[in-house]
This record gives sequence, structure tokens and C-alpha cells, in this order.
Amino acid sequence: MCGWSLVFVILIGLASGHDFRTPLEVAGLALPFGVCAGVAILSLQTALGLGNISTSWLAVNLSAGIPTILSIALYKEPVNRWKVFALVTMAVSMVLLWKDSQSQKESVANSPHE
Repeated sequence: MCGWSLVFVILIGLASGHDFRTPLEVAGLALPFGVCAGVAILSLQTALGLGNISTSWLAVNLSAGIPTILSIALYKEPVNRWKVFALVTMAVSMVLLWKDSQSQKESVANSPHE
């Protein structure tokens, strides 16, 4: 599917007369973000091997807090009560996920082995 998307982007770009030169600033941003996306995919695959999919997927979705915190710190984005509420909720849910995984490990360790 991604291959066909690329084909259509190239065809539309050629048909409309656009060139495919990328500004240096865009490439400078794309490289570290691409590396981060690759690390995120590998982390998800590792997490799926260690736990169940619901926990792993929730952790991926909650990782949106990292760019939010960085945008507040680096770009001085205004903080309102909804952002604070969302970030606190994310932190609480990560603590609850950790406690749940600890209790699952304890129950497995305490169960009789066959």
C-alpha cells in the first residue's frame, strides 16, 4: 500500500510540474524524526513480546505526552488546565500500567508450576 502511495505521489508531482528537491531544513527535521519513528516501531515490537497487545498499544498512544512536554518546554507553548489534566492522566495511567504488570509478574511467580 505504501508503494502505491509513493507511485501516485510521484505521478501527481510529475503531472503538475513540481520538482522533487527537498529543502535542507526539511531533510534536517525528517532524519531525526524518522529515526525516532523507527525506534518507536522497534519498541512496540519488543513490548509486544514482553506483554499483551492492549498494554503495549496503550503505552504507544500515551507517548504523545513526550512531544507535548517538549513543545511546552522548548517553544513556550501556553499551558492550560486541559493540557495539565491530560498530562497528569497520562502519568497516572502509566503508573497503573506498571503496577498491573508487577502484580501479574507476582501472580505468575506465586502460581504452582506443573
